[in-house]
Amino acid sequence: HNWTFGESRYWVAPAAGNWMDPGNWSKTSGGPAPASVPKSIDTAVFDAGSSADCHIQHNDQVEILVASVTSNYAGVLFIHGPPGFDYLNSFELDAGVFFLGGGTVRIDGCPYFSIYQFFSQTGGWFDGGRDYYWSNINSFSLYGGTFTAPPDVSIRSWYHVGGVFDHNQGFVDFFSVNSVDIPGEETFYNLRMYSPNVSLSEEDKIICLNMFYYNTHST
Repeated sequence: HNWTFGESRYWVAPAAGNWMDPGNWSKTSGGPAPASVPKSIDTAVFDAGSSADCHIQHNDQVEILVASVTSNYAGVLFIHGPPGFDYLNSFELDAGVFFLGGGTVRIDGCPYFSIYQFFSQTGGWFDGGRDYYWSNINSFSLYGGTFTAPPDVSIRSWYHVGGVFDHNQGFVDFFSVNSVDIPGEETFYNLRMYSPNVSLSEEDKIICLNMFYYNTHST
């Protein structure tokens, strides 16, 4: 067999720059550049090695295994999209994980944002933006920080035990989810539920401010 293993790439840009520029990446934290841009089997790390903002432009195709934004990263990861609805831009984590421990991730009109496995946030701010786009998160866990939801997000597994969930006046869809764990009280703006397995105790509460849809027969 010819085995191919992924590597870690660290954001080391001296100033605000583009994701696709090899001069902004290193094989070690704070180490020398250039290095190859993270690819579908790699881990992209944002830590104390650089405090510069990172921009993914509307015509960039970003496909990585793991994205890790640590509490030591003082910059902003911007994911830009063009005006309107265009699939030229995508941010995908193939069978991977998005760790957000600090810093800021901001979606700016990106029409497609997908995490095929796990999104885990312990700090920082995930800003889903206001421009409409479709997004998918397979497993969502919020332990700390602030998660400002994308305008329309599909989630299969939901776990919220800490931090702030901001509904952002958007849609949250639970499609045939594995589990929805609501600790205490959760407020959504628009909520669509398709055959979810919802875990609620007597003290737990789901609040929907605008539209609620529930279908037990969807698959």
